[in-house]
Amino acid sequence: MDNEQPCNPWREARRIIGIGSASEVLALACPQCGGALRVHFHPGDPTIKFPTRLRFAAINIRCTQCTAKLCADGCDVHPPWVEELGPNITTRPLPNS
Repeated sequence: MDNEQPCNPWREARRIIGIGSASEVLALACPQCGGALRVHFHPGDPTIKFPTRLRFAAINIRCTQCTAKLCADGCDVHPPWVEELGPNITTRPLPNS
């Protein structure tokens, strides 16, 4: 029996958005339709007491063409691309060859 799990494309996109370079993130496409992604990083503010959801970092990912979206709340990373591109970006995936 094969123990390898098939790669979850959203998990891979989330991983790249969390730790990838600016060029890696800008090249991402929607795993469902291949469209561009709108990515928003909210750094959180540990001084906020209520609502607690605002204390922690969050990454919101939404396709610009279909209804696909992903939200990662409670992130403990500050993505490296934010320094170069800012917290709100739209990816520019290359068209399929």
